[in-house]
Amino acid sequence: MKTTLRHCVFSLFAVLLIALSTSVTAQNNGPFVKVEQPSVAGIELVAGDSYLISWTDNLTKPVLIELVNYGASPVTYDVINPSATGSTWVWPIPEGTAAGNQYKIKIFSTVNNAIVDWSDEFFSIVTSATGSYIKLEQPNLPNIKWVQGTTQVISWDDNMPGKVKVELIYDDYVQVGYDKATNYGVAHPWIAGSNQGTGFGPWIVPVVVGNVDGNIGDPSVIGITGMDNPSFYVNSLNPSSQLYHARPFGVPLSIGSTFSVDLATNLNSGPAGNKGLLITDATLPLITIQHGNSDVITLNGQPMFNNPGTKVMKLKFEYFEAGKIRVSGIGRDGSESYNQVITLSGVPQAVVFFSDAMADGNIQRRLYYNNLKITTGGITTEVIADNVEGTTHYWPITQNFGDKYRIKVTSKVDTNVFDISDNYFAITATEGGALELLQPNTMSPVITWVKGSTYLISWNGNGTYPVKVELFKNGSFSALIGNNLTGTTTTWQVPGSTVPGIDYKIKVTRIADGVSVTGAAFSIQNNAPGGYVTIEQPTAANIEWLRSSPHLISWSTNIPGPVDIEVANDELGTFKTIASDIVGSTYIWNINPALFPVGTKYRVKVWANNGTVSGASVNQFALADYPTGGTITVLQPSVSDITWLRGSLNLISWNPTIAGPFNIELYCPTCTPAYHMIKTGAVGSTWVWDIPENTYPVGGGYKIKVWSSDNSTVFGVSEHTFALADTPPGGTIEVLQPNGGEFLYKEVPYLISWIDDIPEAVNLKLLRYNSSNVLQEESVIANNVEGTTHIWNIPNSVTPSDYYKVKVMSSLSSSTVHDLSDGYFSIQLQPLTVSVYPNPAKNFVNVKFNEKADESFTVQLKDRFNMTLSNVVVNAAYDKEIQISTAQLPNGVYFLTIVSDKTKTTEKIVVQH
Repeated sequence: MKTTLRHCVFSLFAVLLIALSTSVTAQNNGPFVKVEQPSVAGIELVAGDSYLISWTDNLTKPVLIELVNYGASPVTYDVINPSATGSTWVWPIPEGTAAGNQYKIKIFSTVNNAIVDWSDEFFSIVTSATGSYIKLEQPNLPNIKWVQGTTQVISWDDNMPGKVKVELIYDDYVQVGYDKATNYGVAHPWIAGSNQGTGFGPWIVPVVVGNVDGNIGDPSVIGITGMDNPSFYVNSLNPSSQLYHARPFGVPLSIGSTFSVDLATNLNSGPAGNKGLLITDATLPLITIQHGNSDVITLNGQPMFNNPGTKVMKLKFEYFEAGKIRVSGIGRDGSESYNQVITLSGVPQAVVFFSDAMADGNIQRRLYYNNLKITTGGITTEVIADNVEGTTHYWPITQNFGDKYRIKVTSKVDTNVFDISDNYFAITATEGGALELLQPNTMSPVITWVKGSTYLISWNGNGTYPVKVELFKNGSFSALIGNNLTGTTTTWQVPGSTVPGIDYKIKVTRIADGVSVTGAAFSIQNNAPGGYVTIEQPTAANIEWLRSSPHLISWSTNIPGPVDIEVANDELGTFKTIASDIVGSTYIWNINPALFPVGTKYRVKVWANNGTVSGASVNQFALADYPTGGTITVLQPSVSDITWLRGSLNLISWNPTIAGPFNIELYCPTCTPAYHMIKTGAVGSTWVWDIPENTYPVGGGYKIKVWSSDNSTVFGVSEHTFALADTPPGGTIEVLQPNGGEFLYKEVPYLISWIDDIPEAVNLKLLRYNSSNVLQEESVIANNVEGTTHIWNIPNSVTPSDYYKVKVMSSLSSSTVHDLSDGYFSIQLQPLTVSVYPNPAKNFVNVKFNEKADESFTVQLKDRFNMTLSNVVVNAAYDKEIQISTAQLPNGVYFLTIVSDKTKTTEKIVVQH
């Protein structure tokens, strides 16, 4: 019975131990996971590309990785990897992932999801990276003529993933009104009645208030880019000056017509004032575009463009429906756009440019405008190829003749990324004539091509006849680029063996008749002017990477093509190539400890494909097997007052900041030697110790030491000592009887009973007090009592008193577990007033009172659990004998208590049927 109880207590203690361990671990920030990447602000990831997720933890089981979109309503959670091991995961972001700027990575334990961490900052997922582009290469130059019935190459450059759509655009606009600054020479354009260009009424200059300035000038003097020189300008010169300069349309805008204008404004600081333009009917403004003293440009009082910048704004006003006009354009930063439908209260009849109280007269405050146009008609678009891969498309031309064609190439991943031919090209019926070399054929600026890169050569004038394309250097033949070429384009990858020079030319010869054309000189070099490679990581100071772990190397460059990556050790003077022909701008390096020793003077160097341009880490970085300043914190046993039982299983746990394995030692203050290795090569951060039953002595003062198997200088020791014992400490005892108020008699046996949850035996003591509650005497009743009852035959030597208590206590000398009777009980001389028979009893028991008994007695029959089975009150003056039935009672021991005002007697009854 005692053995079974001991096993139950051990199981309970194990549960308590685990709970304590969990509590201690939490208090010491034990098990943890920390998202390292992506976690900083400003990160942008492109859907369809792959990126590294990294984290640190001290867990022994895998982790679950989730993508959380806080920008969705409700918030969405998508599992990236349900069981990731190690500390990194390469995440291929699926194409079609919703774009957003409130994403975080969430990583938590697969054992306990309360152990969790998120990215510190939001990151963005975009369909295309900032700076993504498509650049149309061909047809893009002016004066290109392609012959109907031929097949021509459409080509472009891009840094976008995925496919593209190729469209043919035909500009069917008819220009019915135009005017620009070059129409006026150097004369002042704002003389009332001036009327150059066509389709507009004469300029109207009202009476001018205050000093004003207006003329023709170069917008670049105030930093404007992308605007014609010369252009019109106007600015007021003091707070009272006002200038409103109107240009009436020849006729009011008709439905389907568009008015367009180039507008530029720069500085906006200083005293209050406004500049801008109005679209008016005969008398009132319909649209007011205004720039005052902030970065914001407004349209009818509402923000139109918020961002500052120096680029020209090309604005369009499309009168597409009665009472409605569409206003569109790109802002001064070159990217902010505006496209809104405005409801009108009249028909547009004029444009007015104004400068009102701009105050200081600084030329920076000028409003520039130019290229006033009114057009009718529209643009037709035809898809000539969809889902095109690569950067070229061969187009068999079947379209009608025309001279206002353009090509548009649009990303299928992000339709906001596209490019359109800068110039119109023509579809003609010409079968020959003069040859024209279109590219490369520019003298200013001089074109530079880079060895190893591919370029487009284009020409006009051969119709369907083939041509030969040759390379000349300093007037001498250098290489045949292509022979019997049809169409008007070819691509050429400049050989790596080409000698750099600035005197190369391209010659195109029509084979049928020998007609040829030679272009302007251009340059071939090892790398593009201003070419660079910049290491982004590792380049910061004090970086330390752990060997046998993957780490991200990243760089930026403006040189096309793959790169090679080296790792140099400045201390040893060595370098090793770790990767070749890497495309993109990142590489994950899994550091091989056999090739790269521990050290502090490493650098990464990335070489462009031409072998002449490279970038290196700005600062040296370190390789190590564990973090500098690595620590081990013993979590369990580490709190005070822990006792572990010999012969039982107990959990040792620790929190390391270094990789394992680990050795575990026991400090034994009473052993020789004092330290004992109990485990070598433990992995993770926990180990279950099966404590031997006899190896280590019972007692306190023990500690656990955990140290790195690879580096004994990194270790942790229990903060407090713990004890080893054979029985668990603690537990409770509760005295049941005698517990106060009883009358006991000398030389009579009585039952002492209690309950406890301790495995060991108990000792029983009798304590006598005086009426002032001061202990007078203490004596042993019994020692090493098993179970929870003891029959005590009160010896005659006990002093009669009304102030006795029983004490039940653990038999262990180290234990303080005990309990006392709640109240006092009495021990007196036994009065010879009653006898009980038969005993053992079968169906009844008789209680017979002495002839001298004349008191009223309460007779109670109780079982061994002190439960009352019968209760009879009898007056012994009249009834000297009563009978109590035991026929229904099971066999066992019972107690008969007979109490009067003066006496109390308890008899043990044995019922045996």
